[in-house]
Amino acid sequence: MEFGNLTDDQLDEIVVGAEAGVAQLRALETAAIAEMQARKTHLEDGYRSIVDWVAARADVSHKTARSLCWTASRLTHAPEGLLPWRMVSSHSIEPNRYHGFRKEVVRATSVMTSLN
Repeated sequence: MEFGNLTDDQLDEIVVGAEAGVAQLRALETAAIAEMQARKTHLEDGYRSIVDWVAARADVSHKTARSLCWTASRLTHAPEGLLPWRMVSSHSIEPNRYHGFRKEVVRATSVMTSLN
């Protein structure tokens, strides 16, 4: 893709849509970490802490892993309308209708596809 040929509006749509996609994936990752932490999977896998487990499994720095785990540990206290997903059951999540992530991702994807 040649970004030099895009209009400012098209570039803006790509940035907004890409960030919405990143945010949605990060939310999904954080929810999965919360579940793994509750299950104490890191101990079964031989890690001393959930932070060590996340750093190794996600291939991120310990600083990033700490941040993800800190956020994950607070998920149970967040009002549902503020989360980009909602718990459907103890092992299932789906996008929350209060967030427009999917619309932004679809919009940016369609812009990028039309440019190719």
